[in-house]
Amino acid sequence: MPYAGGVGTVEIEIDPYDETTTVTVTVTGPDGTILTPNPTSTDGGRTWTAYFTPTIAGRWVASWSVAGTGEGYEPQDVWVSRDPTPAEAAAWRPLLEDVAAYVPSATLVGAVDGYGTVLYTFGDGALGAATNTHPRASSVQRLITDACSWVLAATGDLDATLADSAKGLASRRAAGWVQYTFVDDADDRAHAEKLLAATDAELKTLVGRNAALTGDDPSTSADEVLPEFWFPTVDSWCC
Repeated sequence: MPYAGGVGTVEIEIDPYDETTTVTVTVTGPDGTILTPNPTSTDGGRTWTAYFTPTIAGRWVASWSVAGTGEGYEPQDVWVSRDPTPAEAAAWRPLLEDVAAYVPSATLVGAVDGYGTVLYTFGDGALGAATNTHPRASSVQRLITDACSWVLAATGDLDATLADSAKGLASRRAAGWVQYTFVDDADDRAHAEKLLAATDAELKTLVGRNAALTGDDPSTSADEVLPEFWFPTVDSWCC
């Protein structure tokens, strides 16, 4: 299921079809937003795929129109979930290009250009096959969400003045996970391990800075319930 702000995919299979088959699609959101992505086919016109970016959660409807052989009309429901970003991180959630800056080698496109072009972002093919990266944008978005949650789990409520620091830290952490998860060789793994080790250290610094500003340090046990000990009264005759 796509989420608001991510990349959604709609697809239709046509039978019969031939070189006269043409396809258009309109995607309408629950608030009336209308998107007109450009569908493409990689199998001669049998299967058509279009990518769109939903702006809000809810039911979106893809209205396909087929002309030529296979002529017809077909609606398709697409359910979109809310942005998975923790609400507390909405102001500083990294963008795809923020993560890509630390792992540019992970943004090479596929065989279309011989793996020679660095995009400095991640793609899901929304602009054609030349924007497919490994990993795809949708996978990296999930790692970004996890990185934001990782930061917040350590800091607790984050002081607003530390938003840029949190964004940079989450970017580097997500980049480390990208490199480690989609490793190609020993150099990639070494780079991933350096990023992860560095962000472990950075997180401790951020927690300390946040505690100094907010007075709340989740890493301490100040808020934990301490055990209460009770001893029976000693009778006078025993001593």
